[in-house]
Amino acid sequence: MRAEAAEKTARAGVMRKIRERGYWEIVLEPPAGRPGDEKIAYDELVRLVKDNGARRRGMPYPFMKRTEFSDYGNAGGRLESSLHYASHLSSFAFHPSGRFVQHLGMPEDRRDDAARPFVPWDYAMQNPRPDPPFLGFRSTIHQLTEIFLFASRLASLGVFGDRARILVRLHGTGGRVLEFDAPPSLFGRHECGTDTIEAADVVKTPFELMLERDELAVDACIGVFGLFGFASEHTRGALKSAQESL
Repeated sequence: MRAEAAEKTARAGVMRKIRERGYWEIVLEPPAGRPGDEKIAYDELVRLVKDNGARRRGMPYPFMKRTEFSDYGNAGGRLESSLHYASHLSSFAFHPSGRFVQHLGMPEDRRDDAARPFVPWDYAMQNPRPDPPFLGFRSTIHQLTEIFLFASRLASLGVFGDRARILVRLHGTGGRVLEFDAPPSLFGRHECGTDTIEAADVVKTPFELMLERDELAVDACIGVFGLFGFASEHTRGALKSAQESL
């Protein structure tokens, strides 16, 4: 019981830190519940995450491993996991219904908090958020690509039934600017005027997701950048190129 209480406290601490700054909210779910109210066993939830995550940027998405920086466990039948290592913050719950809910801290807001390798993070390491806060061009398309890839893999295994809903929101975007892999003067300053962005809210069959997942990620990214006032006929090509570099 003490171990469970400690895990719960640690996860709550990670969630508090995520909400302190900008973060992603990701919901993958069956739109109308699983057929016949079928439930997924805890051990199967663990296997689904371990076997079907995206492994394109070194650290798997979603990350789930027992270390001094992260943990996961059974919370009333649902799988809960938390991570805080350097600039990486994550908390997710995977429910027996197939509903997956995750909150991810924007690493751009904690890029200077990177600890020495294998050193647990604490508040003494925390630096101020960059001024102005920013959103990376490449990191955004990479994150969206991983989300849709993971969703499509779960959908192909029947986790969501015959339809899957993918909802992605970005919080804390007001006053944030876009960062490109180029001098700022080349693209100018592009600032977001809204504090919450709904990047995606789509319902697709497993087959549609399999075929369209990369394009859906690109569409979502273009929508996000549009709210920063950035639009270019070359954006789609640049995003596709960034996807291919993953």
